Amino acid sequence: MPINVRNACYTFAFLISFFTHAQNSGQNTLNFAKEHINRNPDTVLFHLSQSIHQGGLLDSQMPEAYRLIGICYHIQSRFDSALLYFEKSLDLATLQSDSDMVAKSRLDIGKTLLAKGRMSAAQEHFTEVLVYFEEHEMHDEIVQTLSYMGFLFQRSNDLRVARKMYDRALQQPSGRKHHLMISLATWHGRMNQPDSALMLYDSLLDLPDIQNDYLIMSRIHLNAAIIYDQIGNHEKVIEYSRKALQYNHQLGNLSSKGVIYQNLTQYHFLRGEYERSRVCLDSGYYCAQKVGSLNVYIKLLGIEVEFEKLDGNYRRAEYLMEKYDYLKDSLHRQRQADLAQELNIKYETATNKQRIAELELERKDAALSLARANNQRNIFLSGFGLLIVIAGFLYFQYSTKKKTSEVLTQKNLQISDALAERETLLKEIHHRVKNNLQVISSLLKLQAGSLEDEAAIDAVKQGQHRVKSMALIHQRLYSADDVRGVDIQDYFDNLCSELFSAFGVDTTNTDYHVATNGLKLDIDTVIPLGLIINELVTNSIKYAFDEKTDGMLRIEVSNEGDKLIASVADNGIGMDEKKLSDSNSFGWKMIRSLSRKLKAEIKVHSDQGTTVNLIMSRFKLVK
Repeated sequence: MPINVRNACYTFAFLISFFTHAQNSGQNTLNFAKEHINRNPDTVLFHLSQSIHQGGLLDSQMPEAYRLIGICYHIQSRFDSALLYFEKSLDLATLQSDSDMVAKSRLDIGKTLLAKGRMSAAQEHFTEVLVYFEEHEMHDEIVQTLSYMGFLFQRSNDLRVARKMYDRALQQPSGRKHHLMISLATWHGRMNQPDSALMLYDSLLDLPDIQNDYLIMSRIHLNAAIIYDQIGNHEKVIEYSRKALQYNHQLGNLSSKGVIYQNLTQYHFLRGEYERSRVCLDSGYYCAQKVGSLNVYIKLLGIEVEFEKLDGNYRRAEYLMEKYDYLKDSLHRQRQADLAQELNIKYETATNKQRIAELELERKDAALSLARANNQRNIFLSGFGLLIVIAGFLYFQYSTKKKTSEVLTQKNLQISDALAERETLLKEIHHRVKNNLQVISSLLKLQAGSLEDEAAIDAVKQGQHRVKSMALIHQRLYSADDVRGVDIQDYFDNLCSELFSAFGVDTTNTDYHVATNGLKLDIDTVIPLGLIINELVTNSIKYAFDEKTDGMLRIEVSNEGDKLIASVADNGIGMDEKKLSDSNSFGWKMIRSLSRKLKAEIKVHSDQGTTVNLIMSRFKLVK
């Protein structure tokens, strides 16, 4: 049936439903959307947008409407738009205290972040909403969440943990498990068990209730075509790929169509069916350019290079290869930038949570001070009034003063307890922040283990060291008696020890010395300073010594008037001062950015090694 005719049928069905149930038009719209969303998301988007524009929905129905719009965009692989509407749904549901919708919107945000490759952020959402769903026995949502978590670990190449998640989902007493079975089939494919995967796909195709669910049907046929390609069943590859194209065409998912055309282009090319391969190549280019899918475009470009070589067009093949390499590098840089942005968001979130907790403690301190001041004022007024009115009753005055003294003693004890509680709470905050940073460090280590590109591995490991340097600060704070500041002698000793250990430095050939003159710095100073020192020490370890047997790295910090001077020096091979200062690497960008926060001037000297001096104007010492 042509698409326009289908849209007309859906529109006619919607209008009949609308006028039949006019007394509850908003709910009718939402019901219609949920019924047709997996068959014709474009029609659902149209009617939901119309209802919102015309004010046909109640305020209480808006979070669900925004969530359904987000699902439409997610089905079509338009993930940025999907994320925008899921966040709108989350904000409104939070304002309306709709806990179920808050949890569902967070699940949707998690699955969208997973689709965009932001694994750690997605896992954070999944972990938190799973607790809510299990507490409220929401079995459909539990199955969905565990299925997404399994797929997340599967993408991270941790197939053992992925299978545990799938098994937990299968043990749920109820819940719609079609998408779970598809994910489990892909797991069997990864485990080189094509027969098990195809058995699951065939069992799903036998279910009558999914025949009109184009989203599920498209996923089954796309993934099954890949399995049939693995076992060499040519007819099934073509049959299932064509059906997957039809379903994704109905769903308006150009991104998935691009992937299918890419698979078919490569499939026909490897079989020597060059004419069919070229047709699929052109169609794949169209879809990839339409939705901006750089990954699919690059893979198609690589196949076109081989076509040009076959035709003897070596100059054009060389031109296309240069374009291929450039775009591949661009994609790699974009992924690195996305990872760095995610780390920054994690750090800012942790900092904001700590700041909120500190403000809450300050508010409690202010309330305690006000209560004490009010008590003292009331006591003074009572005593003065008693002295004037009943000056002759000395015994009564004595009794009153005694009671007042007891009240003051009790209040002072309460204040002391509150201050002790504040100290304990601050330590707990630092402990939790340290644990969160350790989790991030572990995730980065896991991510590094799954990468193959050496530059990406090095970038992720550097990020891990930076996160670990911040974790050390919070570890020192919750371990110390005084949580106001950090003993930087102890901190920098531990930081150097960690870095020397991480890079496998032989301390018999290269050693370090830390001298900080017994200084203690507050956390707002030591975090940026620690990150800068971490970066400089890392650079020295990696580049300075070049097999020296008497290498020495020195870190010195001193307070001179209104300046705090930090120095990192090595006796290594030295570096060009201007080149080092003008460096545009991520590490030096971060050093300059953090230096601005400390109002610091950076000076680099290269004389019998390299010395970097940091002269800071904005800092806070802790006595």
